[in-house]
Amino acid sequence: LLPYGVTIGLIAFIGGILGLIASALARKATSITSWVLGLTLPQLLFSGSIIPLPNLNLPFNWLSGINPSRYALETLLAISGNGVGTNVAPVGYWSILAIMSLGLIVLLVGIQQRATSPRI
Repeated sequence: LLPYGVTIGLIAFIGGILGLIASALARKATSITSWVLGLTLPQLLFSGSIIPLPNLNLPFNWLSGINPSRYALETLLAISGNGVGTNVAPVGYWSILAIMSLGLIVLLVGIQQRATSPRI
């Protein structure tokens, strides 16, 4: 039960950071829904849950590689004993998710610094 909690906690944290990035990039409150839709659909398509990852072409396979939902799905499949990633320990995927979350935090801080810095 603990591995599932860690995985879901990491992906929820990343989802929260992506929501904060969307709200930092949006100029108006009404445009946030477009940002969230633009962030959610590629995660769903390129995670491997709808289209199997071996069936993706090269640019889409690269987009899948930077998608945190892919690693969350592979972790959950590895924990449950299903899928291709059954021979890989979830700790490797957790480290990828943790590194992605740190990178997104740095991106969010950079966006906030740029938005609050005085313009000359």
